Amino acid sequence: MTLKPQHIDIYLEDVREALAQDASDAGVLKAIAIYQQAIQDFPEASAEPYLAVGYLAVRHGFDDEAYTLLRKARQIEPHNPHVKTLLDFLDQENSAAPIPTVQNLPLLRDFNPNVF
Repeated sequence: MTLKPQHIDIYLEDVREALAQDASDAGVLKAIAIYQQAIQDFPEASAEPYLAVGYLAVRHGFDDEAYTLLRKARQIEPHNPHVKTLLDFLDQENSAAPIPTVQNLPLLRDFNPNVF
C-alpha cells in the first residue's frame, strides 16, 4: 500500500483512541510514538502531530525540541492560534519577562528517557 497524505487521519484517530482508553504516562508515551510516526511518514500533511508533541515538550521543559516542532507546525498552518500561543509562551519563558505558571506534570522522561 502506498501511503498518501490523507492516511495521516488513521494515525490521528489511533492517537485519539489510545488517549481515550489510557491517559496515563504509558498512554501518553504511546500517543507520542504514534505522532512521531505520523511526522516521519507524513511530514507535511498536518500540524497536529507537531503541535501535540511540541506541547508536551513545552510542558516538560524541552524548549529546543518544542521550538523545532512548533516552528514546523507554523509552516504547515501559519494561522493556527494554538501554535502561536505556545511559541509566544516559549518566547516569554526564554526572556527576562515574568511568565505564567504552567501546571507541572510527572516527567515523561522519567518514565521513558528517549521520549524526545
